[in-house]
Amino acid sequence: MPRKKVVHYESLTQEFAATKDWKRVDLPEGFRYVRTNPFYRAWSWFLYYVVAIPLAFLVLKIGTLYRVKGKKRLRSARKKGGLFLYMNHTSILGDVAIHLVSIGFPRRVRIICNREAVSKPIIRSIVTCLAGLPLPGEDIHQGKDFMDAVEHYLSKGEDVLVFPEAHIWPRCTFIRPFAPHAFVYPARMGRPVIAAVTTYRRRKILRFLPPVPVIHLGGPFLPDMSLPLSERTALLEKEVRSFMEEKAASLDNYESIEYVPMEKISGASSSTSCSGDPIIEATPRRPESK
Repeated sequence: MPRKKVVHYESLTQEFAATKDWKRVDLPEGFRYVRTNPFYRAWSWFLYYVVAIPLAFLVLKIGTLYRVKGKKRLRSARKKGGLFLYMNHTSILGDVAIHLVSIGFPRRVRIICNREAVSKPIIRSIVTCLAGLPLPGEDIHQGKDFMDAVEHYLSKGEDVLVFPEAHIWPRCTFIRPFAPHAFVYPARMGRPVIAAVTTYRRRKILRFLPPVPVIHLGGPFLPDMSLPLSERTALLEKEVRSFMEEKAASLDNYESIEYVPMEKISGASSSTSCSGDPIIEATPRRPESK
């Protein structure tokens, strides 16, 4: 009988990415979100289109056999420049790669990321060259530069990818809480939103391999600019969350990793590892409902 992992978590905001132990540091003083140096821009273009895109394409096509449904929704939403892409975060690299290769291409996709992802100087250089937009700290000037950069790239017809859940939970089949103010960007700028939800389909053959990701696109969702900012932000978030939860609850969303809260475990305090890492165990797969 196939077995699956059970992951016990302490909080819905717990991080399971490789960067979970990296410290969140402030961006260096004078950090530039928009680079105009022609040599830097040429190098960035080379890394994105000549290195990253082909590698992502090969990994996705050979390793995942993914599918994207609803791509026609992108055409009408892109008539007036770039748009926002909001997606549940269930893969460390797959979520980004699918947008670069299949949803955004040939447009460049700018990815809003946490500062942990750019806390190391060498990695910061690679991430920013590959279109990463790290969230600013408490510096007011950096906050303004960040918002100006988002508007700048949208005006050029590029898309901006946002993971409202903020934390990576591999192959998670339910929608987790969204980060505060995650929808303020499109609400403030009046830009359309395309929601992307990854569900997982069990393979018909070679069932020991990970399930196949299926990406469902919904929208476009448009902010009601006649409402105050707080109200249109809340309304936009409600519409996107409703679509995401509906798709995530679909019958084809196959659970290969089960996430269970720690409070459901008797004696959880004695079974937690000293490092505070989540407890992962293998259990027999439950019979599927017919």
